[in-house]
This record gives sequence, structure tokens and C-alpha cells, in this order.
Amino acid sequence: VGGQMVVESIVETMFSGILRDPRVLFFFSMEAARVEKLKEMMVMFLVGLFGGPQKYDASTIRRVHYPLNITDFHVDCILENLTVACELNDLDASLADDITETVARARPSVTMGCTVRLELARKRTESAGTQGLWSQLGESKGLEAFVDRLYDSLQADERVKHFFAGSKLEELKRNQCTYLKQVFGGTVEYDGRDLPTIHANIRVSDFHFDSFLELALREFGNVGLDPDAIDECIVLLETVRDSVVHPSLRDHDVRKVQEAANRKPLYDRLGGERTVTMVAEEVYGRALTDDRLRSFFEKNKAKVQSIKKKMAQYICGAIGGPSAYDVADMKPAHYSMNITSFHFDAVIEILREVMHQMDIPSGDAAQVSRALQGARENVCTGYIVRTEIAKRSLAKGSDQMFRRLGESEGLARIFDMVYSMAVNDQRIKHFFEKDADRIKQGQLVFTINQLGGPKTYEGRDLLDIHLGLGVTDYHFDCFIGIFGRALQGAGIEDGTIDEALIALEPLRRSVLGRTEEDEFRALAFKQGQSVIDRMGGDMSLETFVDFLYQSAVGDDRIRYYLDKGPAKLKQIQKKVYQYLSGAFGGPVQYNSADLKPAHYGLNLTNFHFDAFLEAMVAAAQQLELPEDVTDDALIIVNRVRTDVTTGFSIRREEAERRHQSEEETLYQRLGSEDGMNDFVDRLYEVVVRDKRLNNFFNAAKLAVIRKGQTQYLAQVGQG
Repeated sequence: VGGQMVVESIVETMFSGILRDPRVLFFFSMEAARVEKLKEMMVMFLVGLFGGPQKYDASTIRRVHYPLNITDFHVDCILENLTVACELNDLDASLADDITETVARARPSVTMGCTVRLELARKRTESAGTQGLWSQLGESKGLEAFVDRLYDSLQADERVKHFFAGSKLEELKRNQCTYLKQVFGGTVEYDGRDLPTIHANIRVSDFHFDSFLELALREFGNVGLDPDAIDECIVLLETVRDSVVHPSLRDHDVRKVQEAANRKPLYDRLGGERTVTMVAEEVYGRALTDDRLRSFFEKNKAKVQSIKKKMAQYICGAIGGPSAYDVADMKPAHYSMNITSFHFDAVIEILREVMHQMDIPSGDAAQVSRALQGARENVCTGYIVRTEIAKRSLAKGSDQMFRRLGESEGLARIFDMVYSMAVNDQRIKHFFEKDADRIKQGQLVFTINQLGGPKTYEGRDLLDIHLGLGVTDYHFDCFIGIFGRALQGAGIEDGTIDEALIALEPLRRSVLGRTEEDEFRALAFKQGQSVIDRMGGDMSLETFVDFLYQSAVGDDRIRYYLDKGPAKLKQIQKKVYQYLSGAFGGPVQYNSADLKPAHYGLNLTNFHFDAFLEAMVAAAQQLELPEDVTDDALIIVNRVRTDVTTGFSIRREEAERRHQSEEETLYQRLGSEDGMNDFVDRLYEVVVRDKRLNNFFNAAKLAVIRKGQTQYLAQVGQG
């Protein structure tokens, strides 16, 4: 190996990975001094094991580890970290194998305690059931007392308390208590959401789960359970680990982590919660003075503080820190707002400016911007869905909307309400101080014209009318907001209100004297230089797209969409090049309005879009593009995220609405058992012939697989 100094280096490198490995972190989560002591003992153990001086009594290993719940899974994770540490210390591959094989001999001594105790507990549970355990727990009242104690511990524990905070805590506690009653042998049945669904967006790791178990074990002892009963409880709780732990947190890249071990996580590099809170404060303050966003951020004092807090919590979670924000709340909170990608990009733009002025390194700032892009769909979906539904209705003819608005007389009454509010609104009343009645009449005639009524407007064009008045997005949003409230006050139903507002939204650019080209250039150009020029010109863009597709076609997350013949794939690649040429400030060769219809029928989600962006990053690295160019390119492409994913978003929303409103379940609509069997028959006729996946459906197990899959699909359809 090279002596004790090399062993010390291997152990130091290994621990840099172990202390960041959520699969085993729990066992090493201790004070720094104890970690250092553990490293010293590990070095002594390995030196003796490798034939050096015997300074560690190896016979104590079994006794030390016996009370710990260390399994083969944990030992494998440790050995994986050891192997990578050897490689990073430039040890020969055969020597690294010898080291791993030698250390692996200690496996039985390390895992015996857990294996024996839990196996005995498992056999007791299998033979005697859980009735005795349920009685020892004190049945329903006893378990409720245990859960009360457990939640006091959870809320005080730094490792997991962020999962047990917020307004929904009591509901969470109640549901978890019901679930535990069922697990430990009570008669009550848990009928809530399944565990994988509940935990899908929470990102619970093995570390968090083990921490939860440790606290539960302690409280089991505090309520009087004996060691055997506690082991039985642990066995029962272990059965749900795979349903609770987030799969991605087990897909752990040990090499990548160890290589980056001396580099702090993004959350820590930024300065943790304190810096994130400062960023959120500054972003909110600037949004309040930004005409593109003011109307969304002007709230009362209490609401402002609440939004700032939630913004900081979300950012913390998005960049790898602890967070008490429930991402599931994001979509409903923004659904009724008319927030578009234009507004979302404006917030990201402000965020980048704030981070730049706070001297946050550009690479870290870029990572923050990318991390927050995942919120775009949740924030913008409400407007996207309502817009799409309204456009479909308008496609049948705006005259129908005009009739539902009460025609000219109805709109006249609505405009009376609009102006009674507008002339008293501190934000916009100065526009109506002179001749409000004349302005109202002109706007009424124009609006009747715009919303499907008689085409009688003969006045000046909107740009000419508003030139020099200083109208901004903020003022436009305020007026549209008042118009929306007037429509509600007139008793107009929500769908028609959406149609009316969608029909008026295109007027924004005319009123403000702004073109789509202006908005585009603001993104594609920096200090007069386009992104395509900063990349190195047209030839560099072609190479970039080549690299992009080399990466994308090998990525299993998006390979399905690119699994085409050479000619078709080349055509797709050409269109991407043409789109990026215009988007990056070069010649416009592709109509971006075609993006949505081209992708509408595909089931493309944020997951797929993010994978494509990762391929872009890989291509940029191959081309050795500067970080700021890569970041700007990603921001530009992110702007069309909703165009690419809208089709799936709309269909999913409509499917969820049908699911909630239909009296029949999906299973019944498919024809119940006969219909489901017919569907699976047709499905398997195709599957067994499909070369991409028929190797998973071999003849020996086909009947069993088919039966299980039919039953599962029936269950999913609520059969």
C-alpha cells in the first residue's frame, strides 16, 4: 500500500465520501472530534489488517457494532467508498481489489448484531403476530401517547425537523398515527394516500429514515417497551423504508461526491439560510419596483412577510438545503394568477442581478438559476391551462363570448363598474383625470370590437393613443385586474372571464409600444453581442448541436423521443439548430410559434426538458464554452419550456378534472374486467413483438407478468 501515511490518506478520502453518502451518513453523524477519533481507529484497524503494527484489537468489532442496525447494504456502501478512495489515491486496480476483499472479511462481525436481533424479531412476529406488541404498546391510547412523544423529538431534531413543520403538521401527525396503528396491529385501517406518493417530492434519504428510526427507538423505550418488542417495532417500520426513501438519493455517485468533497455544497457555498434570506428579501424588494411584476407582489405587510419567507424556504430546498416549504402547495397557490413565462423570466433576471451585486460567484449563481427553473411549470400552469381552454372556446367564434358577456349593453354596465374603480385607484387614476367619460366611451367601443361585438371602432391605433403617457406593464396589469373584478361583480362565469382576459392580453404590446423582438433581444444580446457570437459563430453552433445530440441520444431519460431513423433524426437536429440560431441572436430560420404544436401531442414533461438541458450543458463543456455563455443559453432555452411541455400539462390537468368529476372510475370506463383484459391482450400483442423491450417479457414468466400487470392496472384505474 505504501505505509501508514497512504492508509491515512485513503481513510481521509473515504470519509469525505461517507460523510456525504445519505445511505450510511446516519452511522457517522456525530461531533467532529468523534469523527476524527473514528478515523484514527479505522487507520489502526486497516494498518493491522494489511500486515502492519497491530494497534487495534479486532476482536472488539463485533461487540462495538452489535447494537447497531448495520446491514449488508450499509457494508456494501462503505466498501464502495473505500474502493473509490483507493482509486483516487492512485492505487493499482488489483491492489484496490485486494484491499476491498481483505476489509470485506470483517462483514460478518459488523452485521451480526443487526442480522441476529432483527431475524429473531421477524420470526416472533411471523409466528405470534402483532397482537402481543399492540397490547404492550398500550393499544390505541398508548400509541397516541407514543406519537405525541415522538413528534416532540422530531420537531427538536436538527436532522429531520424541517419535515415536521408548517401549518399541516397536525394533519400529518394524525395521518401518521393512523398508519402506525395499522402497522403495529391495531384494528383501524389507514385510507390515506400511499407512501410513495406522499414522499415523492419530499426527498427523504436513508439518513433521514434512520434518524427517524433512532428517535422512534428511543421513545419506544421511554414508553416501557422491552428490547425484544423494540426490535419487533423496528422490523415492522423497516418494511416501509423503500416506500419512503427517495429513489434518486440511493442512486449515489460515490466517485463524483468524493472528487467534489473539498468543495462545499451549493447551499453552504452561498452561506446557507442567512444568505438565501437576504437574496429573497432583495429580490422581493426589486420586484415591488419592477413594472413587469409589481401587481403580483403588492400585498399587505403580513402577506409580504409570508411570501418572502416561503420564497426563501423554497430556494433553500431547491439548492440542497433544508426546507419547510411543501412544493405541492406551489401550483394551487399560483393557479388563479395570470403568471406567464415572461413574468417568471423577469423574476429570474432580478435574481441573477441580485446575486451578481452580492458578489456570489457566477458559477454558483448559474446553478441557483437552473435549480429554480423547476418551479416554472407549477407557477405558470394555471395561466397556461386557462389560456388553452379559453383559446379553444374562442376558436369556435368570439361572438359566443360576446353574448355571454351580455353583448353591448352588458359590457356598458361592466365598464361603468370598471371606471368607478379605476378613477379611484391610486395606482392608475392619474390616467383618467382628464375627460374620463370620453376615454371610457372610446375604450368601451374598442373592447366591444375586441370581444366579438360589432366592428364599429374608428379611433386611433393603440400605440399612437398611449405614446408618451408612461403606461407600463404594472399599469396594464392593474387595469386588467380591475376589469376582471368587474366581470366577476357582473356575475360572469369563470370560463368566460378567462376568454375575455385572454382576448385582451395581446393588446399589451400595442399599449406599451413593445414588440416581441424587443423582449427577445433583451435575452439574446448582452452588451451588444449575441449569444451565437459569444459561442464562436455559426460553425460553433453547428458543432454544439452535434455534441448536444450525441449526448441526448444516449440518455435513457429522453432516448425514446430521439429513437428515430438516421434521416428523421438528422431532420430534428437541423430544426433544433435553426431554432437556436434565431434564439441566440443569429439569423432567424425557425418560427418559434411552431414549437408548441410540434410538441403538443408528445408526453414531454419537466423531467424530459431538464434532461435535454443537461445534454446542452454537456455539449457546452465539450465545446469549452465560458460559464456565462452556457448560463445565458440555458436561460433562453428555458423560456420555451412551457411551449414544449404544455401539451402534456393540459392533457394531465383535463384528465385530473375528469377523474374528479366523472361518476365512473377509469376502470369502469375501460369496460371493467372484460375491458381491461381486452386492453392487456392488445397491449401484449404489440409488446412481445417490440424489439426495444420484448426481452423483459420472456415466455417462461410471461403469464405471471401479464397477470400481475393486469391486476396492477386494474388497481390503478380504481378497480
